[in-house]
Amino acid sequence: MKNYDRIHTRKPKGIDERKAFIIGGGIAGLAAAAFLIEDGHMPAQNITVYEQLKEIGGSMDACGNAKLGYVSRGERELEPYMECLWYLFGMVPSLEEPGRTVLDETRECNKILPIHAKTRLLENNGQKRDISTLALTKQDMEDMAKMTITPESAIENVTIEQWFKPSYFRSNLWYYWSSMLAFQKWHSLIEMKRYTVRFMHHLDGIDFLKGILRTKYNQYDSMILPLIKWLKKKVSILFQAPRSLI
Repeated sequence: MKNYDRIHTRKPKGIDERKAFIIGGGIAGLAAAAFLIEDGHMPAQNITVYEQLKEIGGSMDACGNAKLGYVSRGERELEPYMECLWYLFGMVPSLEEPGRTVLDETRECNKILPIHAKTRLLENNGQKRDISTLALTKQDMEDMAKMTITPESAIENVTIEQWFKPSYFRSNLWYYWSSMLAFQKWHSLIEMKRYTVRFMHHLDGIDFLKGILRTKYNQYDSMILPLIKWLKKKVSILFQAPRSLI
């Protein structure tokens, strides 16, 4: 969303009588509620968000305690051009600094402490692995290129292991992919193709994680929690869905 698009939308006719029922309290459901209020002019009391789990946040959850341990199922790879995301968090107030937003503190955090990993891969009991190249053979690179242009309909039942030669699974790129994105050799090649296309522009900085943004804390505490607290002042009901609705 560019500045030219940052308009004040007109209130749709009949919006006061309409209701919204959002299934799922992940980032998508919470964002939908926020945009319905801010851009759609729907009365907050007309919006209900249903969530099956006790923790709101979907895959960006983070829960637990010091005695039993903590669980954080996932982190999103954040980048500066995610216009809808940053538009949203440019509205969400910071929990720590009055008058500032989650966007303000996230941008400041990355300006002061940009991600630059000093060591990405270890081997042989903690020795640094040589990461000066992605260690791909010519055949590996050809297989990668072919994968990105092959229609998904042609690889529906193909695994990663069936597509690539054994040399690929000794490459630094595979070690990055499999450790960062939890790939296994028997996973779908379609999944591999989608992630490759998604992160291809980061390959030149993957050895240092260049270009990825961090949040001040984990993404639940830095993004989901401020969004929930902001919405709870607006949305009338935000609760665990009854089993009959699941």
